[in-house]
Order: sequence, then C-alpha cells, then structure tokens
Amino acid sequence: MKLTRVSLMLATGIAAAGAALVLAEPPTSAPADPAAKSIAKGTPMDLLKSWEGVWDAEITFWFTPDAAPVKTTAVLSAELVLGGKYLQQKLEGGDLGPGTPKWSSMSLLGYNPFSKEYECTRFASTVPAMMPLRGAIGADARRLELTGSYPFMGGKATARDVIILEGSDAQRIESYMSFGGSPEFKGAEIVLKRRK
Repeated sequence: MKLTRVSLMLATGIAAAGAALVLAEPPTSAPADPAAKSIAKGTPMDLLKSWEGVWDAEITFWFTPDAAPVKTTAVLSAELVLGGKYLQQKLEGGDLGPGTPKWSSMSLLGYNPFSKEYECTRFASTVPAMMPLRGAIGADARRLELTGSYPFMGGKATARDVIILEGSDAQRIESYMSFGGSPEFKGAEIVLKRRK
C-alpha cells in the first residue's frame, strides 16, 4: 500500500472525528460567547440540537507523531434525523495534496438513555471500517470524550475525540489515536466556525 493511500486513510479516519462533535473541558478563561454555558447545561438532546447547521472547518493533520502538519479545509453539515433522535453529520473535505482525491466522512451521534452515554458511529470514504465511539459527560457537565477501537490495516486502532467549546458558533476538536498498541498521539485538530 502506497504511503499516500495510508496517509489518506489515516486522514479521513481522523477527520471523521469532526463528524463526531463532543464537548470538552472549557478553556481556562471565560468563553468569548456567553451562550457557550447554556449549551453545556442543556439536556442531551439540547446539546445535539445546538450542533445542527453548516460549519466551515480548518483541519491540521499529523499522520505520525513526528510528521510535519498537513493543512486542509472541509465543510461540516449537521442535522437531526430519525425522528430527532440522532445527529447526522457529513464532512466534505478538500484534497490533501497533489494526486490525492477529495475525501468525505459521515457519522450518527445519539444519546442512549439506558446507558447514559453518547454513542457514535463514524464512516469515512477511504477507511473500510466503521468506527464506534461512546462516552459520558463528566461531572462538571462540560466534558465529554468519545473513545473506541476498531480493526485497521491488520491491527487495532483506538480513537479518543475531544472538542473544546469556544462559544455557540465556534468549536475546536482534538483527535488522538493509536495503532497496534503504539503510544497515543494527536492526529488532528479541527477548528469549526458556524456558517451564518
């Protein structure tokens, strides 16, 4: 398998994290947008509803822990589906350099009232594996990490996705990953701004 294809598979696997928006520890300073607090304090469905809309994404990838960053852009579209029980998110990405195709990813994110966890399944155009993730909001009601593992290229991959809510119209997602038991590394950072 060519390095370009491996990098593209990693990129879309990481970028699929953008389609799995999660709420994280707030920044140490007060959020720029006072609406950020009300979003964090809503019900699980209020949280999902607050993420509906179209978001412009600036993405930085690191394909290995010591790799130079690769920057690209994407558009995230999110809407409640299936009777409003799930947030469907579609991320349409740009290319990752000459000779690489455009990529896309999709996810369904919902809240399971029985387990009291958010559950997500991600899909990417270049990764032939569904990526299941789950997690619960922390005691401060401002932190959620979705984690999961899935088969990948003959081994096992793990993912941990975190988003920092910077207001009702701005978010930053950090995606961490590990392959085959390697140490976890930050594979992507996605900066989202709601399109008005």
